[in-house]
Amino acid sequence: AVVSTQSTGIPLAKIWKHVLAASTVLISLTVCYSRYYLRYHTQSQICVGLLVGLLIGGLWFIILEKFVGPYFPIIASMPICEMLLIKDYSLIPNALWCEYHCIKTEMRSRAKKYIRPE
Repeated sequence: AVVSTQSTGIPLAKIWKHVLAASTVLISLTVCYSRYYLRYHTQSQICVGLLVGLLIGGLWFIILEKFVGPYFPIIASMPICEMLLIKDYSLIPNALWCEYHCIKTEMRSRAKKYIRPE
């Protein structure tokens, strides 16, 4: 079941992706302005920091998507990843909902197990 807004029919997940992206940009611009306003950095330092951050972030995204992404199920099944509880959620469309549902189900089953009639 896909949750969508009633008037437009646009899936809510797509709207949240845009809201999250806009919030991230707004927060980063607010931090940039505060650095300049408090005179911790000059305009040129802020511009260079933005460019370096965009470059490193873009390269990191490309590396993960092109090189690590296809092999992540194999990487996640390694013993060190299991020890660190690194999981592969790539096949789950809504991982947050899945985690919530699994935890809620587990809590209910434990509550039934530990409740003793008096």
